[in-house]
Amino acid sequence: MTTILYIHHVINLIFMIILFILNFTNFGGTPALIVLAILFIINTILLIRAKSKQQTSEE
Repeated sequence: MTTILYIHHVINLIFMIILFILNFTNFGGTPALIVLAILFIINTILLIRAKSKQQTSEE
């Protein structure tokens, strides 16, 4: 795995931990949860695209 993919995984883990904490503490309210969920989805999409680019370049 390349460095970019490691960075994406770390960012996704951080977003997931923040979402988990905010969801259980109700700190920040619904807008904060929605924004973090959207950021998590966008980062996951970028991770999938980077992984598919890496696989096509290896072939």
